[in-house]
Amino acid sequence: MRKLLLFAILLALLNLSFAFAALSCSIVDIASCQPDNTVLRIEGTSNSNAGLWNTNFGQKAICCTAASGHTCQGNNVVLRLAEQINSHVEKKTLANYQYNACFGSNDFTCSYKASCSANEQCLASISADTNAHVGDCSKFPQKICCGCAPSETSCTDGMDNDCDGLIDCADTDCAGSINGNVKNTADENIESAKVEALQDTNLKGFDFTDALGNYDITSLLCGTYNLIASAPGYLSRTRENVYLPPKTALTVNFNYESETMNNALILASTCEADCTYAGDNTIHKECADINGCLFYKVSGDDTIAKQVCDLAQPGWERDYDADNVIVCPSGPLKPKSTAAAQVTCTEENLIKITKVVVYNGEPVNMVITVCG
Repeated sequence: MRKLLLFAILLALLNLSFAFAALSCSIVDIASCQPDNTVLRIEGTSNSNAGLWNTNFGQKAICCTAASGHTCQGNNVVLRLAEQINSHVEKKTLANYQYNACFGSNDFTCSYKASCSANEQCLASISADTNAHVGDCSKFPQKICCGCAPSETSCTDGMDNDCDGLIDCADTDCAGSINGNVKNTADENIESAKVEALQDTNLKGFDFTDALGNYDITSLLCGTYNLIASAPGYLSRTRENVYLPPKTALTVNFNYESETMNNALILASTCEADCTYAGDNTIHKECADINGCLFYKVSGDDTIAKQVCDLAQPGWERDYDADNVIVCPSGPLKPKSTAAAQVTCTEENLIKITKVVVYNGEPVNMVITVCG
């Protein structure tokens, strides 16, 4: 009897450790963190302002593995920002600021504590409830503690069939479907386009569009997916971190859904030699090796260049590694420069103005001094 009790306790502890082992967070150089794992961009590890994951602000990232994407679903909001870059932050429970920094999964939730529990990861610390700066977990008393979201505990609710106390989307009655429409940028339906649903690199389901451009991928377990739409003669499009709730028929379109969201398929001929689309001045990683577009390669691998130059403009410089920047998209690499400009006045300063401006796609401090 005692052996059975000890075995049950050990099994429970193992289950608990597995449930929380997936989340791992740290503050790293931005080049070391995949965009999908970047929760927040910051200037440094002490008393820092913040920027959203998809901006070019700061040299550091709060980086969390196994929490990819940036779709806000309630539980997974980490902090709120006043601006998209160079911003103060506040707790997610307040409503002064409009921009959310999020995990891409509702499986995680965050709170603010003096110390994080053994089942939580500390992302960073903040200096106040609002109008706050960000530091590493040792900087401020108030920590951002994140872990698995509260889950179902009943085995009779039709959800938790494996009775492990978690809705982990392995339960068969969690299945739903993802459907939608695929169009090109001329707002025309695309027939026989292939839409795939993947988790990491694992294909979980697919469907081909009919004559009206419609698809329906059925029997998908609940969870977070990347959807890829492709068709001959077109650049493939990806809708990342699409969350399918339990027992839901979710609609996800590849078309113009608003003036700011365009996921319609683009003809391959739209790519220019400088890796931009015709009609814009933005580099797109999807244009690699099309119509003369080449990204910087090391031993034939252009993965890093595509990652850091995506959505930049030709000629902009981006951090390539710890020692070099790259002139997007095709190079060359240049050593990072840390030299600061010096201004000397022989007379008394009359006016001194400091302003944040964008240079080469990066926010920088511009200091204007008028000397007497």
